[in-house]
Amino acid sequence: MDKKTLVEDNELFLFDDELEPILSVLCGKTLEVSRMEVLEEEELREMTEQQDHYKRMLAAEVTDIERMEATEKKRLADFEKLKTNMRDKKKNKQLAHRKVVARTMAKNYLSFLRENTYKHLTDVGFYTSTFAIDVLDNDVVPWLHEKAFEFVQDLEVQDSVPTLLAQDHLLSEEQLHIEKVKAEAQRKQEVKEEKERQLAVKMEEKRKKREAKEAKKRKEERANLRAEIEGQFIAKGTTMPDIGAQEVLEVDGNCDASKGVVGAIGGVLGQIILVLSIIEKNFNR
Repeated sequence: MDKKTLVEDNELFLFDDELEPILSVLCGKTLEVSRMEVLEEEELREMTEQQDHYKRMLAAEVTDIERMEATEKKRLADFEKLKTNMRDKKKNKQLAHRKVVARTMAKNYLSFLRENTYKHLTDVGFYTSTFAIDVLDNDVVPWLHEKAFEFVQDLEVQDSVPTLLAQDHLLSEEQLHIEKVKAEAQRKQEVKEEKERQLAVKMEEKRKKREAKEAKKRKEERANLRAEIEGQFIAKGTTMPDIGAQEVLEVDGNCDASKGVVGAIGGVLGQIILVLSIIEKNFNR
């Protein structure tokens, strides 16, 4: 063999074996891209359907809103029309009432126009009466004024008499009431002082009774104590000659056995202690 054609094992290119992984990758990539495109198309289709559904819903809502607005406008127009009709009716009614009132007033005024005119002219002095000027104004009216003034003065005097009587009566009643109130207050004060005095006397009597009772109790306690001492100590004792000269026995017993001794605890001092203890016991009781 020629050197140039010399090839080692496993160095030759096998087309089928080497091409298989490349084809596998290409096919897999192609299938994946195709799948992605199909999914995107499906997603776009669903999005388009949702958009169409949303547009239909929006159109339906717009239609409902327009219908409701039209209904509301119609209702407002009917209400305004009714209000205008009612206002016109009220205005016409007021106008008719004014016409009726004006006609009635004019009729009433014109019916008494002649009498009112003559009366007005008479009041302003256009028509003068000689009798009214000579008799009424010069004679009757001054006399009437004078009599009325006298009558009014008599009435004032008559009215003042009951007032004065009532005032005098009220003053007398007031003075009498004040005197009664003062007398009642003085009586209450005297009663209060008498009660206080009686209470003080009762308290003094109670105090004296209590002091007498306590004195009597102390006297009885002293008598009982004296009797108890007499019965327990003095009556039971025996008379010994020269008991005060006896030798007191000491605690250690050092004494002359041939001499007489006092056998009581403490001797005379012990007797005194016993008597004092009995007295204290009875007084505490």
